[in-house]
Amino acid sequence: MKKIGIILLAIFISSVMLFAQESVKKGVISGFEFSGLKRTRESYLLKVLQKYKGTAFDEETSAAIENELREQGLFSSIDVQGAPSDGNDGDTTVKITLKEKISFLVLPFGSVSNGGLMGGAAMLDQNAFGEKDTFLLGGMIAKNSFTVLSSFRKPAIDIFHPGFSVSGTYSKQKTNIDSLEKDTLMEIDGHRVFAEAAITGKFSTHFSGSAGINYTGNYFIDKDLDNIHIIAFHPVLRYEVSDWNGVFTSSKSFEVSANIGCTTDGDFVTTQRIHAFIQQPVIPTLRFLLEACMSNEHNMPVINQQTRSSVSNNLLPSNFHSPKMLGSNFGLEFAAIQTKFAMLSIYGVYQIVLVKDYDDTTDFSYGPGGGVRIYLSTINLPAVGMGLYYNIPHDAFEFGVSMGVSF
Repeated sequence: MKKIGIILLAIFISSVMLFAQESVKKGVISGFEFSGLKRTRESYLLKVLQKYKGTAFDEETSAAIENELREQGLFSSIDVQGAPSDGNDGDTTVKITLKEKISFLVLPFGSVSNGGLMGGAAMLDQNAFGEKDTFLLGGMIAKNSFTVLSSFRKPAIDIFHPGFSVSGTYSKQKTNIDSLEKDTLMEIDGHRVFAEAAITGKFSTHFSGSAGINYTGNYFIDKDLDNIHIIAFHPVLRYEVSDWNGVFTSSKSFEVSANIGCTTDGDFVTTQRIHAFIQQPVIPTLRFLLEACMSNEHNMPVINQQTRSSVSNNLLPSNFHSPKMLGSNFGLEFAAIQTKFAMLSIYGVYQIVLVKDYDDTTDFSYGPGGGVRIYLSTINLPAVGMGLYYNIPHDAFEFGVSMGVSF
């Protein structure tokens, strides 16, 4: 009888403890505590996580908080735990331990392709003022050109905390406009100025948008050519969801954007762009890649028309311009070598691209490509990559080496 009593008492105590643990798990979030922060401001993270205050803390909420912080792109490790709040029965304080990525560096970069050589450097801070503000100042130089660029972006936290961005670029360059067979059609020598200011908003965790005004000015050294000035309205809508499995990022995004404006001569010009992108791990070290993009322009001067990078394609000559492009590529990427500081991957893709040629005919190119990429695990940057692509219909190889930083 005594043993039965002891067993019943043990069951009762265990039940009380389990109930208490469950109460802590399901307690209402009353606040947050952070450890491991060096550059990131606690006040910024409190704004990001404000929407979780007053909600029940459970496994689903814990995972949502971790994912919210991971999408900031500032941390290499995140640990989220709940604990009873001092003096508040039923309330939970969420204790978060973080390890920050390196976010400030002076970055050399360069590229080698069929179009020539380019090199430069940029000072990049992806956590300026400790609030995930991004600041960039840099320059590039090539055989016949140089470019100076700068930008500042303050992210939107939610619909009640909008962000903004300002950017500017100045370049002096001699541009060759090539045909698909790489014959030079024209040479343009001049200066180019671009400036934009935009307001950004985050409507939900994964849905965001922006609205900006930009100016593009082309000032030609040849006085027989009229300078071109374009002022345009630039709206963007974007949906993006991403996660990380410890090796690769899993991401899905869809973006619609446009430039709607006019030249100072009164000509109406537009650009419409739709872009879809999927990176999905099949197994932890292998992921599927799919990208599709359409860009269409109306009445845009040749010098301002899109190039192959506009539709994320490598099959076309780098100096080819077109008002209409439709491209897609798909393939696989494998994490071949992994270290504490970096990862080397091998990828293979098949690309297709449909473009309008200068004689108003439509050209369809397709072919395989592949190469290697290096991802730096301690720095919040994409990759350094090298690739070789073969355009089957034109029997041409396109080779490129570049650092994956988008300006």
